[in-house]
Amino acid sequence: MTPEAIAEVFGSVLDIDDVLIDDSFFDLGGSSFSALTLVSKLKQASGRPVRLRDVVREPSPRGLADAIAALPPAES
Repeated sequence: MTPEAIAEVFGSVLDIDDVLIDDSFFDLGGSSFSALTLVSKLKQASGRPVRLRDVVREPSPRGLADAIAALPPAES
C-alpha cells in the first residue's frame, strides 16, 4: 500500500480530512480502540497480516507503508 492510500484509511477511521503521510495516527486523535479498526481495514486493503503492534511502532502512513510492504501475504 502507498502512504497516500494508508493516509486515506486513517482519515476514514478518524473521520478527518487531509491526513499527511507523516502524521501520527495517535497525534490525530487515534486510540487503541480506533487502532483496532485501522488494523482491520489495513488487513483487508493490503492482504497482509497487519497487527496492532505495527501501528504502534510505525504510527505514520509513511512508516506503516514500509512495515506493511515487509510483511508476507496473509494466509487464506
